[in-house]
Amino acid sequence: MELTKEQWHDVRFALRLIIRNKHNAKKAKMINDAMQMIKDPVDRDIFTKYYLEGWGIIKITMNMYYSKSAVIHRNNRATKQFVENYYDGYLLRMFEE
Repeated sequence: MELTKEQWHDVRFALRLIIRNKHNAKKAKMINDAMQMIKDPVDRDIFTKYYLEGWGIIKITMNMYYSKSAVIHRNNRATKQFVENYYDGYLLRMFEE
């Protein structure tokens, strides 16, 4: 399923709300299962820092020595892999017509 840039923005926003406000998100089975579906370990690390630890893109860039565009690209790729598997892809199905 292909989403527009604006729809992906909405998905990322919803995901931030869900994960950052979930009590013990790091221990949640559904979150951990979906995170294991992120293929690249570096992408998974960036995803973890951004969503679970609340780091910003610039902080990740400075800490991991990647360019800003590389961090954004890797985070977007990890986010897509995560939402395809989290809660059986429910966040993606919200945009089906």
